[in-house]
Amino acid sequence: ASEALNGAPVISITQNGGSVVPVPVSLDTGNTYKGMYYVVAAYEGKAVVNVSGTDRAGNSGSSVAYFSVDTTLPEFRLISFDPNPAKAGNVNVAFKVSEDMADVAVNVNGNSAALSATTNDRYTFTYQVSVSDKQGSATVAISGHDLAGNSGSIADTSLIIDTIDPEFSNFTYSPNPAANDPVIISFAVSETLLEDPALTINGKSAALLSKNGNRYSYRYIVTATDSEGPAALSVSGNDLANNLGAQSASDFIIDLTPPSFSLVAVDPAIAKQGEARISFRASEVLLSPPLVSVNGRSTVYISQTGNDYIYSYAVSASDTQGAATVKIFGTDLANNSGTQLETPFSIDTVSPSVTVSGINPNPFTP
Repeated sequence: ASEALNGAPVISITQNGGSVVPVPVSLDTGNTYKGMYYVVAAYEGKAVVNVSGTDRAGNSGSSVAYFSVDTTLPEFRLISFDPNPAKAGNVNVAFKVSEDMADVAVNVNGNSAALSATTNDRYTFTYQVSVSDKQGSATVAISGHDLAGNSGSIADTSLIIDTIDPEFSNFTYSPNPAANDPVIISFAVSETLLEDPALTINGKSAALLSKNGNRYSYRYIVTATDSEGPAALSVSGNDLANNLGAQSASDFIIDLTPPSFSLVAVDPAIAKQGEARISFRASEVLLSPPLVSVNGRSTVYISQTGNDYIYSYAVSASDTQGAATVKIFGTDLANNSGTQLETPFSIDTVSPSVTVSGINPNPFTP
């Protein structure tokens, strides 16, 4: 009060839609008075404070003041996470609030995010994702106090953190090794990808053949221009968080060269009627024991040591006499076929004839 009063002033408060409520008043210090009023939550909005009093001379005075009643908790409405899933780097958390706020805080898995923008009731916070963050669904907690001190909060788990690059494994090739034919390359991916991965063989692209879940099959056509030997295979792709994964492999073999045969020998080198042993060496591993013939007639497979083979041929009286042709035909693991013709021995099944041309002296006298 501006001066000493004749008794305590009269104070009443009327909340929005409520009845007039008198407020008990007591002298504080000097001409200052204080009173305690309990706000009724049912009546939100503008409240009216009426004060009146009489000084010691009997003059009356009054005053009116206003304050706002707010007992409603602030509400948060999540708008988006950008990007989601999120890899290492910044992720923005955008949301709206139902009223003006005194303070707002955002935490991701218990770690603070920083306010980056605010426009009216819209807030954007930025969180720095690192490789140390827990992978998978993250708990995003938003909390704050409105201007009346009411607190509100929400928690959301739809933000996905993924800082791990996708991995490629379980490669299979059919056929392997491969010649001038299509080859099917299949492999598995550790997670869902943003788009189909890129696969190259010796720097040339393979075509997607099929996809089943996270397993892919590609088709590559081997041509004569491909380098022989272990092929340089490379596959790469981005996961949904845009982490890039890549894998190289060299266990796919390209083989365009037919097998050849060397060290062809026959024991005996001049064969009479009976068994002749044929030995030779293949230049590489074969799909199966090769076919061997002598003058167009079949032989019998005996044994194999590494790429060295032994066959048996039964020489008969019906065989053509003289130099014999050994034909070897084989197929390597890439299905290349090779043929070798050799004349490493002769066949002689005819017994020699002996004629007495004369006796001298004849007659003979001892």
